[in-house]
Amino acid sequence: RPEWTRRSISAAGPPWTPKKETALSDNKSQQTEEVKTKNNKRRGLFLRFKSRDDENIVKAKNVTAIFDGQYPLYFYYMDEKKYELQSRNLFVDVNKTMLEEIRRIIGEGNVAFIE
Repeated sequence: RPEWTRRSISAAGPPWTPKKETALSDNKSQQTEEVKTKNNKRRGLFLRFKSRDDENIVKAKNVTAIFDGQYPLYFYYMDEKKYELQSRNLFVDVNKTMLEEIRRIIGEGNVAFIE
């Protein structure tokens, strides 16, 4: 799984960028290839939580489950400073309604989407 470093939020992209690539299993490797764009940035919906025990994770999953789609879903855990690519069955179809609800639940600064 890739390691990530935090950078400031800009209009050009998400608040997080990859630090380096590490070896992945075949299954994870296929998922990683799916989420890269032409400029080698990862596309998907990035949600930031305090920890794996954050009560908002369940709420966010309930919202994203409604919008099954093609975009990868990543969770960032602030205490671990790591991203976790969610399983393929949690990939989402991102739209304005979903983004508004997710932002209402976990906060504007904790949601980033890259097409």
